Amino acid sequence: MNTKRNLFPGYLKFASLAIIFCQTGAVVAQQTFCTQNDASIWIDAVVQTSDGGYALGGSCVAGCGNFDFHITKTDADGNYLWGKGLGGGNKDNMGDLIETSDGGFLMVGHTASYGTLNTLYTLYVIKTDGNANIEWTRIVEGTEYEMADGVVETSDGGFAVVGGTTSYGAGGCDVYLVKLDANGTVLWTKTYGTASSEGEYGSDIIETSDGGLAIVSDCYNTATSVDLYVLKLEADGDLQWSTSVSQDYSGIETAFNIVQTSDGGYVLGGRTSVTTGNGTDFYLAKISSTGAFLWGTNFGSTGMDANGGMVQTTDGGFVISGRCDPAVGYYDGLIVKFDSGGNFLWSKRFGDPSNTDQTDEPKTIIQTTDGGFAIGGGTRNMADFSAMHAYFVKLNQNGYGCCIIENNWGTAGSGGISTSMTSTTLVGTGGVSGSGGTTISMGSLFANCFSDVGVEDNSTSEMSTVFPNPNNGLFELEVTETVQLKIVSTVGEVLYDEAHHQNDGPVNVTDFPAGTYFVSLTNVDGMVDFQRMVIQH
Repeated sequence: MNTKRNLFPGYLKFASLAIIFCQTGAVVAQQTFCTQNDASIWIDAVVQTSDGGYALGGSCVAGCGNFDFHITKTDADGNYLWGKGLGGGNKDNMGDLIETSDGGFLMVGHTASYGTLNTLYTLYVIKTDGNANIEWTRIVEGTEYEMADGVVETSDGGFAVVGGTTSYGAGGCDVYLVKLDANGTVLWTKTYGTASSEGEYGSDIIETSDGGLAIVSDCYNTATSVDLYVLKLEADGDLQWSTSVSQDYSGIETAFNIVQTSDGGYVLGGRTSVTTGNGTDFYLAKISSTGAFLWGTNFGSTGMDANGGMVQTTDGGFVISGRCDPAVGYYDGLIVKFDSGGNFLWSKRFGDPSNTDQTDEPKTIIQTTDGGFAIGGGTRNMADFSAMHAYFVKLNQNGYGCCIIENNWGTAGSGGISTSMTSTTLVGTGGVSGSGGTTISMGSLFANCFSDVGVEDNSTSEMSTVFPNPNNGLFELEVTETVQLKIVSTVGEVLYDEAHHQNDGPVNVTDFPAGTYFVSLTNVDGMVDFQRMVIQH
């Protein structure tokens, strides 16, 4: 039985890329688009572009022919503008996307389409103009695997690309850093790893305030012990220091993001298995400018909760987003806000409350220029195990949006340690460069718009009917049992939450502004009824 709040049912109806744009004070446009009916696209990166719109970068897993990098452009309201696939004749997976200073885009990942030294994955870089037309491509390869998951445009106009290599370094998989100039020429490569570990893989890279670089990666001590691994580098890739960060030495912490704070320190976003038994939690940790541990916090439940992205907010705090494991159904999306000291402020669980067979798994998050948040990832129906489709959500600065299911879900904890690894980090070089790549226009738009108030009202009332409707804020509910009455705004904010009994009189919310609201009734068995109400003055 579905016991989730059925506030906004049925917003994912096409097997395609779904945009759920939940913007305060604006019409919510729901649009879907895909390359083919069986297309499967996962968003790995969201960029707010210089024109105020968005670029969504990811990988097309199925139904895309031979073009696996995928970039989609929308306007500021989330309306689809164009989509393009880039790559070659075999599998190409995107790891990251940025908008470049010239208004174009740079995408990194790995390819099996190009390379002469092996038939395995090769590090792949594609530079395009603002319409995703290819300007240049670059591959960097060895005899085994080279892959990329992060990129930053550096102050000299070039690019620093981070990922992993099994061809070079200390053995196993090492962090792999490739420096390119503005035209894609390889300037140098570096590897970082330890002979005592089973492998390291770079997840994210930033340029630091001193002109150097900082990388966060995973460090696989053993199959059951993985730490966050931070490398602080000079601008030329020389190692300044490295440190591992974990809640303790026995668990698994994996890395997703790194940001530098105003005091010169660093905050790391990832996930941890230490506090939840067989599950995982979101993990946020702060280290000093020299790598000393300052604080750590975990957040989640007893299930498999996993951070997919982290961003520093304009107020100095941090927001992380990822998947959460509710008691009913499959994964939902989760956004969690912390202050600058890692203290929990609020969380919002989001997804499709009418479909417990749906799984929503955010992968990346940014803060938008209006102070809100844009989240990208993937969604699929687990009832028939359909292909994963891209998922794009826009929330306001307080985490509210049309797709919110539950406020303040989950619990917070704390803990962590760091250990210097500078003396054991081995630095090396390696890599052969080449080029290759083509592009094709991909994407079509199927409009599936909500009503003019921004939310589709496709439910029928079984417990009660609001009357009169429209009204002036004074209305009656004729119920035969006690229900929990909630009145919700068009952006998902609960404005009224009270028990309502069979013989109660009229409900008085005449102080509410004129507009459209949604009435949610939940009985003692957890059954949910939902209908739209219009207030007119």
